[in-house]
Amino acid sequence: MKRYLSRLIFIFGFIGLTNCSEVAHDKATNSIDYTQVFEEYKTKSAPLADIEFGQRMHSDPFIKDMMVLEYVLKEANTSLYRYRSMQEIEEHFKNAISDLGDSTYYLEFVRKIAHTFNFIACGHSGWGHTDAYKSYRNQQMKFFPLNIYAIDDQYFIRQNLSLDTSLKHYDEILSINGMKIGEINNILKEHMNKDGTSGDNGRSEIEKYFQMAYSNFIDNPKIFQLEIKDDKGSIGSINLEALSLPIIDSIGKIRYSTQAKNDLPLSLKIDTKTQIATYTIKSFRNEVISHFQQDFELFTDSVFKEINIHQIEDLIIDIRDNTGGWTANGRYLFSYFIKNEMSYVDRVEFKKIEDFTFKPLITQDAGILDSMQFETSASAMLEWINYPSLRVEPNKENNYGGKLIILINDLSHSCSVLFSSMMSNHTDAIFVGEESGGAQCGQNGMVLNFVLPFSGVPIHISTAQYYLNISDPNNSKGVEVDYAVQNNIESNIKGKDSVLNFALNLIQNIDGEN
Repeated sequence: MKRYLSRLIFIFGFIGLTNCSEVAHDKATNSIDYTQVFEEYKTKSAPLADIEFGQRMHSDPFIKDMMVLEYVLKEANTSLYRYRSMQEIEEHFKNAISDLGDSTYYLEFVRKIAHTFNFIACGHSGWGHTDAYKSYRNQQMKFFPLNIYAIDDQYFIRQNLSLDTSLKHYDEILSINGMKIGEINNILKEHMNKDGTSGDNGRSEIEKYFQMAYSNFIDNPKIFQLEIKDDKGSIGSINLEALSLPIIDSIGKIRYSTQAKNDLPLSLKIDTKTQIATYTIKSFRNEVISHFQQDFELFTDSVFKEINIHQIEDLIIDIRDNTGGWTANGRYLFSYFIKNEMSYVDRVEFKKIEDFTFKPLITQDAGILDSMQFETSASAMLEWINYPSLRVEPNKENNYGGKLIILINDLSHSCSVLFSSMMSNHTDAIFVGEESGGAQCGQNGMVLNFVLPFSGVPIHISTAQYYLNISDPNNSKGVEVDYAVQNNIESNIKGKDSVLNFALNLIQNIDGEN
């Protein structure tokens, strides 16, 4: 009788844990009927499983979603095998599914998703949280209440958003809940956005997204035990209460709302004393630029007109933190530095442009238009033969022939890297800062958005591969700098920009030598 009762308890406990779609799934072979899954999602127009965000639940819906992700990537992502072999990709998914076990948490699942995109290293592909999870997160969860400076394997307090006012700006954080900073970085960088083998330390992304990254990829404790070193070198420990996002946001608005910030995406500064011009481009995205009533081509024309009027022969272009945007804008800027027409992008290829079998999951397609013309290439891919940025002609009016320094870092992505690659290969530009965060050979685009049918997790993937007019089109590194410089804690304390100041001194020293 006891054995019978225990079996009943096990069966009913298992049923209570299951809570997912009845779509056939053969766990032994990890196979599902994809057509049936897509049709069921189309009919329901909602996730096929009820996800319990804060509780362990049966892994079946997550396993199915991992299988769907692999299926979609194989069908649509052009660069899936650019850095990994088919065998490596299949082995990765096999291990990820096995690691999920019989039951798991939602965050364990998204860690597998994040690590998958890090492994694939397609910088234009990634994931996000569901709206339902974001609502749950805002209402139920608590987070690390500090913003940080990340300098190699050191963290310093940039903003104190906690209830403990004894913490001071620029105090160094030596450990968090017993983990040294190097250990934390090693975990985070395996889950952060990655493109090829470029900017692989993930420093800037860790700094920018630390609160969410720690929550997503490490832990969600109620208390953070910090080991702190102050400006006098004294080391102590402090227990810091985790706070909800609304409270953190409120504290931030009260304590830091008066900090000055230049939000304009395009700006020009001419130092009439040194005769050095600095053109700062925070984004190549027309949507961002037009939001501030600016126009990229008109503003860029005005920049080089002003440079010509003032007879400026020393120029700095700052595209640090510029995550990209419209390829045509980078091409337009490039036209001011060349004397002859040339190829800008050699070719753009797709696996497929329409009739995706996973169409019911797509929330936004890649933007394929009737005016786009395609031909089958020698590699059996679809080549976009009338891509508008294949060629670039020199902008002869106010064409620039002076000295040039370009500032980049590991948040310089996408068409920022395309522009930088072309400048590195075809001009005498000097690069200062940190290696770009995008691979020279791995430029992608035409992003398609879809959802995983069981969890509803939103995914975006690149469907196009761009091949650049550079000496080594297989270079998976980012654009590397001639002078490696990053802001240090001393310059941050003083409110100085070490990278820009280095560039200013460098260009003046070059002038002095000449």
